Amino acid sequence: KSSLNISSCYCLIKRWDTSDALSIHTVSGGVVLICKFVMDRYRLGGWSLKLLVVGHTDNVGTLSSNMELSKRRADAVISVLVSQYTIDRNRLSPVGVSFASPIAPNSNDEGRAKNRRVELVPNS
Repeated sequence: KSSLNISSCYCLIKRWDTSDALSIHTVSGGVVLICKFVMDRYRLGGWSLKLLVVGHTDNVGTLSSNMELSKRRADAVISVLVSQYTIDRNRLSPVGVSFASPIAPNSNDEGRAKNRRVELVPNS
């Protein structure tokens, strides 16, 4: 069995412009490959790792528009993971959380840019 502690691991996929949901071609190949490696290692070990693909936004706009945008970001990442990296779609669940979980202050451009992201979180 793997000694990797996946329960505390997540992968940051991408940071977007304010209203952009589909510029997924700029996903960091290295991060995606790391995520694929982790999922493949679990599959080889007999485990079937499942992930929440969690979309985030900054606080520009309304809650409802940001909920929709964050969900579209999560869906876009899932599309890439499935089509380009052959990760089983059934192992990925999209979730949009809008601006509910910032990692930086939304009071300046730099902080808002950090908050526009998608994370992969274990869903066991």
